[in-house]
Amino acid sequence: MDLQIIHSGFLDHTCDIRSRENETTLSMSWLGESATFRFNEEKYYLARRHLFSGEFLLQRDGQLLAAARKTSFLRRFEVDTSQQRLMLRAASPFSSNFKVEVGGTEAGQVASQRWFSRSFEASLPDWLSFPEEVFLIWLVLLVRRRSQSAAAPS
Repeated sequence: MDLQIIHSGFLDHTCDIRSRENETTLSMSWLGESATFRFNEEKYYLARRHLFSGEFLLQRDGQLLAAARKTSFLRRFEVDTSQQRLMLRAASPFSSNFKVEVGGTEAGQVASQRWFSRSFEASLPDWLSFPEEVFLIWLVLLVRRRSQSAAAPS
């Protein structure tokens, strides 16, 4: 696998994302759906565009680098990157694993290392920049966090 994602915080609010060449720590907000990370001495912001919108953004210094739209109630996103559009979707209705598709063809995946593991690995298209890879990982983390919240006893 190309990327390793390892939760470093006790309550799933930070995780380390590592590739052979790059590394960063993703810090997710306690409330809301936003996060930050640093890469090459620059700070990146990931956030939902508006409270009730299905659009998510990757920005650096106010510049939009990538955007994702959640399509319907399914665990699926259409993602516009600097190179092209891709689809990030759950591998199956009850799976925590995700597939990356380009033009209807599988081009990558994000998968748990083991059953019930908090850590996972990702194999993503080579043409994605590292910040775009982190953006896709963050989208998967959002869906996982929502699933965990929904399954928690009230």
